[in-house]
This record gives sequence, structure tokens and C-alpha cells, in this order.
Amino acid sequence: MIEDQDLGIKAGGRVSQVSQTPGTNRVDPSRFYFAVAPDASVRALVGASVKLTIAVKSTKGRVLAVPANALSVGGDGNSRVQVRRGGHTTLVKVVPGLAAQGLVEIRPAGNAALAPGDLVIVGSRRG
Repeated sequence: MIEDQDLGIKAGGRVSQVSQTPGTNRVDPSRFYFAVAPDASVRALVGASVKLTIAVKSTKGRVLAVPANALSVGGDGNSRVQVRRGGHTTLVKVVPGLAAQGLVEIRPAGNAALAPGDLVIVGSRRG
């Protein structure tokens, strides 16, 4: 995403070039040059200071995601979540994936089962 708040412009784009060697194209010797091509021609952005948001990686489609603090690691080193089903709490082994904005992608591990809408326990209150 390419943004200029003063001009009120938001445009999509893609990284079109990344140098293989630091210090090329008149950048600091400890930095790598890269270029971003906007999806559409936005003349007002020429020479402007802009904010770039670059997605490093994303999922290929819809995924199951839980709050990061719903994940725990058992003594065997496996990641897991607590799921509430039919009045009972069950530990479900999962494989965590990408994380963003406080959520973590999860996939059931082995024969475990998870589905959209499962109630995942984030914390518990004893009283």
C-alpha cells in the first residue's frame, strides 16, 4: 500500500525491483535499494514522501485464526489450544502459521479436528 496522508492518496502497488547488493543506486552502503511500482498512475505521488506498507507474506486463502494468547505449548513441545465442546474442554494440538494483528493462523495437527465457530478458550476464571 502506498499512502500520502497530506494528499489523501492510497494506492496499491508491488515491489518491482530489489538490488542484490547493498549500497547500489546511491543508497547508504548498509541498505538495499528497492523500487515500488503503483498499480495505477498517480502523478501527485511523484517526488512525494510516502508511507509504504509491504506485506512480507500472506495466506493463500481463508484460514482458521485464534488470538495469540489462546496458544500454549505443552511439555512435549507441541502447540495447542483449548476448545470448549459440549460442556467439556479439550486440548487440540495445532500447527501455528502466520501471525498478524494479535491473531495466529492454526491448522489441526495429526488427527485433531478444528472447525470455524469452535469456541477457543483464551483465559479462564476460577472462583
